[in-house]
Amino acid sequence: MWNILLEESCHYASSITPQLYLSDLRTAENDAKLKELGITHVVSVVAGSAPNLPQCISVDRRLHIDVEDDRYARILQHLGETTAFITAAIEEDANNKVLVCHSA
Repeated sequence: MWNILLEESCHYASSITPQLYLSDLRTAENDAKLKELGITHVVSVVAGSAPNLPQCISVDRRLHIDVEDDRYARILQHLGETTAFITAAIEEDANNKVLVCHSA
């Protein structure tokens, strides 16, 4: 029972705006949680290859930024690309919701 409670409590997403959420990678990979939140697009900011996202997020609604999770990472160089992706998603349909996830 403890493992079930622990596993369920690990899926979180913080609402930044009604259309923008921030979460960990584990939540972004959880089909039920994405559907519960109404997430339509995912920006993953994790080192290495793109994460294994559920099929409910189509390939054209995913953006992967390969960056190390450390304080010296040059993350600002990706700001234009991520901002354009998020803006386009929200402007496409007022009901779209974007989840930005990180590995930590």
